[in-house]
Amino acid sequence: MEELGAIDTIKKSFDILIDDLGIIILYAMPAIIGFIMAIHIGFTTTAKSFMDPTGMSAFMALLPFIIIYMIALMVVSVIAIAGVTLKVGALQNNTSIELKEAFSGGLGYFIPLALSYIIFFLVSAFGFILLIIPGIYFALRMSLFAPACVLETKDTSCIRRSWGLAKGRIWKILAILFILSIISMVLGFVPFIGALISTLIIRPIQTIALTLVYLDARKAESGELVNTV
Repeated sequence: MEELGAIDTIKKSFDILIDDLGIIILYAMPAIIGFIMAIHIGFTTTAKSFMDPTGMSAFMALLPFIIIYMIALMVVSVIAIAGVTLKVGALQNNTSIELKEAFSGGLGYFIPLALSYIIFFLVSAFGFILLIIPGIYFALRMSLFAPACVLETKDTSCIRRSWGLAKGRIWKILAILFILSIISMVLGFVPFIGALISTLIIRPIQTIALTLVYLDARKAESGELVNTV
Protein backbone atom coordinates (compact mmCIF):
# COMPACT_ATOMS: atom_id res chain seq x y z
CA MET A 1 0.00 0.00 0.00
CA GLU A 2 1.06 3.57 -0.65
CA GLU A 3 0.87 6.68 1.51
CA LEU A 4 -1.97 9.07 0.81
CA GLY A 5 -1.19 12.10 -1.36
CA ALA A 6 -1.96 15.66 -0.29
CA ILE A 7 -5.46 15.84 -1.81
CA ASP A 8 -6.49 12.41 -0.52
CA THR A 9 -5.18 13.33 2.94
CA ILE A 10 -7.33 16.46 2.99
CA LYS A 11 -10.36 14.51 1.77
CA LYS A 12 -9.89 11.85 4.44
CA SER A 13 -9.44 14.57 7.06
CA PHE A 14 -12.74 16.14 6.03
CA ASP A 15 -14.48 12.75 6.23
CA ILE A 16 -13.09 12.20 9.74
CA LEU A 17 -14.31 15.64 10.79
CA ILE A 18 -17.83 15.00 9.46
CA ASP A 19 -17.98 11.58 11.13
CA ASP A 20 -16.90 12.98 14.52
CA LEU A 21 -18.43 16.38 15.24
CA GLY A 22 -16.83 16.28 18.69
CA ILE A 23 -13.71 17.54 16.93
CA ILE A 24 -15.57 20.74 16.03
CA ILE A 25 -16.64 21.14 19.65
CA LEU A 26 -12.99 20.97 20.75
CA TYR A 27 -12.14 23.75 18.33
CA ALA A 28 -15.18 25.75 19.43
CA MET A 29 -13.27 26.63 22.62
CA PRO A 30 -10.70 28.89 20.93
CA ALA A 31 -13.43 30.20 18.62
CA ILE A 32 -15.54 31.32 21.60
CA ILE A 33 -12.59 32.99 23.31
CA GLY A 34 -11.66 34.74 20.06
CA PHE A 35 -15.25 35.95 19.64
CA ILE A 36 -15.43 37.28 23.21
CA MET A 37 -12.07 39.02 22.74
CA ALA A 38 -13.22 40.67 19.50
CA ILE A 39 -16.47 41.90 21.09
CA HIS A 40 -14.67 43.20 24.18
CA ILE A 41 -12.00 45.00 22.17
CA GLY A 42 -14.56 46.51 19.81
CA PHE A 43 -16.81 47.72 22.62
CA THR A 44 -13.97 49.15 24.73
CA THR A 45 -12.32 50.84 21.75
CA THR A 46 -15.59 52.47 20.72
CA ALA A 47 -16.35 53.66 24.26
CA LYS A 48 -12.85 55.01 24.91
CA SER A 49 -12.61 56.78 21.55
CA PHE A 50 -15.20 59.30 22.69
CA MET A 51 -12.98 60.26 25.63
CA ASP A 52 -9.58 60.01 23.99
CA PRO A 53 -9.35 60.48 20.21
CA THR A 54 -5.68 59.36 20.24
CA GLY A 55 -6.73 55.87 21.30
CA MET A 56 -4.05 55.56 23.98
CA SER A 57 -6.51 55.24 26.85
CA ALA A 58 -8.33 52.45 24.99
CA PHE A 59 -5.07 50.63 24.38
CA MET A 60 -3.97 50.86 28.01
CA ALA A 61 -7.38 49.74 29.22
CA LEU A 62 -7.36 46.76 26.87
CA LEU A 63 -3.75 45.63 27.34
CA PRO A 64 -4.31 43.46 30.48
CA PHE A 65 -7.37 41.84 28.90
CA ILE A 66 -5.55 41.21 25.60
CA ILE A 67 -2.77 39.44 27.52
CA ILE A 68 -5.30 37.32 29.44
CA TYR A 69 -7.24 36.50 26.27
CA MET A 70 -4.09 35.53 24.38
CA ILE A 71 -2.93 33.22 27.16
CA ALA A 72 -6.38 31.62 27.39
CA LEU A 73 -6.51 31.27 23.61
CA MET A 74 -3.11 29.57 23.57
CA VAL A 75 -4.10 27.15 26.34
CA VAL A 76 -7.39 26.04 24.78
CA SER A 77 -5.85 25.85 21.29
CA VAL A 78 -3.11 23.49 22.50
CA ILE A 79 -5.68 21.38 24.35
CA ALA A 80 -7.86 21.26 21.21
CA ILE A 81 -4.94 20.16 19.03
CA ALA A 82 -3.93 17.45 21.50
CA GLY A 83 -7.52 16.27 21.90
CA VAL A 84 -8.13 16.04 18.15
CA THR A 85 -4.82 14.23 17.67
CA LEU A 86 -5.83 11.68 20.30
CA LYS A 87 -9.15 11.14 18.53
CA VAL A 88 -7.48 10.58 15.16
CA GLY A 89 -4.88 8.29 16.69
CA ALA A 90 -7.61 6.20 18.31
CA LEU A 91 -9.57 6.07 15.06
CA GLN A 92 -6.58 4.72 13.17
CA ASN A 93 -6.40 1.94 15.78
CA ASN A 94 -10.06 1.13 15.06
CA THR A 95 -11.18 2.50 18.41
CA SER A 96 -12.73 5.76 19.51
CA ILE A 97 -12.60 8.09 22.49
CA GLU A 98 -15.36 10.32 23.77
CA LEU A 99 -15.19 14.11 23.81
CA LYS A 100 -14.63 14.25 27.57
CA GLU A 101 -11.75 11.79 27.33
CA ALA A 102 -10.22 13.72 24.44
CA PHE A 103 -10.42 16.98 26.38
CA SER A 104 -8.92 15.54 29.57
CA GLY A 105 -6.25 13.77 27.54
CA GLY A 106 -5.46 16.99 25.69
CA LEU A 107 -5.18 18.81 29.01
CA GLY A 108 -2.67 16.23 30.18
CA TYR A 109 -0.44 16.94 27.17
CA PHE A 110 -0.57 20.72 27.56
CA ILE A 111 2.88 21.26 29.13
CA PRO A 112 5.01 19.13 26.75
CA LEU A 113 3.05 20.29 23.72
CA ALA A 114 3.19 23.97 24.73
CA LEU A 115 6.95 23.70 25.28
CA SER A 116 7.29 22.02 21.89
CA TYR A 117 5.36 24.89 20.29
CA ILE A 118 7.76 27.38 21.83
CA ILE A 119 10.76 25.46 20.43
CA PHE A 120 9.02 25.20 17.07
CA PHE A 121 8.43 28.95 16.84
CA LEU A 122 11.93 29.85 18.05
CA VAL A 123 13.65 27.54 15.55
CA SER A 124 11.36 28.65 12.73
CA ALA A 125 11.93 32.30 13.60
CA PHE A 126 15.68 31.73 13.55
CA GLY A 127 15.33 30.22 10.08
CA PHE A 128 13.33 33.21 8.86
CA ILE A 129 15.95 35.58 10.27
CA LEU A 130 18.62 33.81 8.21
CA LEU A 131 16.52 33.81 5.05
CA ILE A 132 12.87 33.06 4.32
CA ILE A 133 13.57 29.70 2.63
CA PRO A 134 15.39 28.16 5.64
CA GLY A 135 12.52 29.28 7.88
CA ILE A 136 9.97 27.56 5.67
CA TYR A 137 12.11 24.43 5.47
CA PHE A 138 12.62 24.28 9.26
CA ALA A 139 8.88 24.77 9.84
CA LEU A 140 7.95 22.00 7.41
CA ARG A 141 10.46 19.52 8.86
CA MET A 142 9.09 20.21 12.36
CA SER A 143 5.42 20.35 11.34
CA LEU A 144 4.63 16.84 12.62
CA PHE A 145 5.76 17.59 16.17
CA ALA A 146 2.23 17.78 17.65
CA PRO A 147 1.12 14.25 16.70
CA ALA A 148 4.64 12.99 17.49
CA CYS A 149 4.38 14.48 20.99
CA VAL A 150 0.85 13.27 21.74
CA LEU A 151 1.02 9.82 20.14
CA GLU A 152 4.63 8.86 20.71
CA THR A 153 7.33 10.83 22.54
CA LYS A 154 5.24 12.65 25.19
CA ASP A 155 7.98 15.31 25.42
CA THR A 156 9.91 17.90 23.41
CA SER A 157 11.93 15.23 21.63
CA CYS A 158 8.93 15.26 19.26
CA ILE A 159 10.71 18.07 17.40
CA ARG A 160 13.59 15.73 16.50
CA ARG A 161 11.15 12.93 15.75
CA SER A 162 9.18 15.15 13.37
CA TRP A 163 12.39 16.20 11.66
CA GLY A 164 13.10 12.59 10.81
CA LEU A 165 9.57 11.59 9.80
CA ALA A 166 8.99 14.65 7.61
CA LYS A 167 12.03 13.82 5.48
CA GLY A 168 10.84 12.95 1.98
CA ARG A 169 7.38 14.37 2.72
CA ILE A 170 8.14 18.10 2.57
CA TRP A 171 6.23 18.68 -0.67
CA LYS A 172 3.18 16.79 0.55
CA ILE A 173 3.08 18.73 3.81
CA LEU A 174 3.63 22.00 1.94
CA ALA A 175 0.80 21.19 -0.49
CA ILE A 176 -1.60 20.37 2.36
CA LEU A 177 -0.80 23.57 4.25
CA PHE A 178 -0.90 25.67 1.07
CA ILE A 179 -4.32 24.37 -0.01
CA LEU A 180 -5.83 24.87 3.44
CA SER A 181 -4.26 28.35 3.69
CA ILE A 182 -5.82 29.36 0.36
CA ILE A 183 -9.23 28.15 1.56
CA SER A 184 -8.82 30.08 4.82
CA MET A 185 -7.76 33.17 2.89
CA VAL A 186 -10.86 32.99 0.69
CA LEU A 187 -13.08 32.49 3.74
CA GLY A 188 -11.43 35.56 5.28
CA PHE A 189 -13.27 37.73 2.75
CA VAL A 190 -16.59 36.62 4.24
CA PRO A 191 -17.29 38.87 7.28
CA PHE A 192 -17.44 37.03 10.63
CA ILE A 193 -18.84 33.75 9.23
CA GLY A 194 -15.68 33.16 7.19
CA ALA A 195 -13.40 33.40 10.22
CA LEU A 196 -15.75 31.16 12.21
CA ILE A 197 -15.79 28.49 9.49
CA SER A 198 -12.01 28.69 9.22
CA THR A 199 -11.63 28.11 12.97
CA LEU A 200 -14.22 25.35 13.27
CA ILE A 201 -13.57 23.52 9.99
CA ILE A 202 -10.24 24.36 8.35
CA ARG A 203 -8.05 24.38 11.47
CA PRO A 204 -9.32 20.97 12.66
CA ILE A 205 -8.80 19.57 9.14
CA GLN A 206 -5.21 20.81 9.26
CA THR A 207 -4.63 19.10 12.62
CA ILE A 208 -6.20 15.88 11.34
CA ALA A 209 -4.24 16.02 8.07
CA LEU A 210 -0.88 16.47 9.79
CA THR A 211 -1.74 13.62 12.16
CA LEU A 212 -2.55 11.39 9.17
CA VAL A 213 0.76 12.32 7.53
CA TYR A 214 2.53 11.43 10.77
CA LEU A 215 0.73 8.09 11.07
CA ASP A 216 1.47 7.25 7.43
CA ALA A 217 5.12 8.15 7.98
CA ARG A 218 5.32 5.76 10.93
CA LYS A 219 3.69 2.99 8.89
CA ALA A 220 6.15 3.61 6.06
CA GLU A 221 8.96 3.48 8.59
CA SER A 222 7.81 0.04 9.69
CA GLY A 223 7.32 -1.14 6.11
CA GLU A 224 3.50 -1.17 6.18
CA LEU A 225 3.25 1.58 3.56
CA VAL A 226 5.36 2.82 0.66
CA ASN A 227 6.28 6.52 0.43
CA THR A 228 5.75 7.51 -3.21
CA VAL A 229 5.67 11.29 -2.61
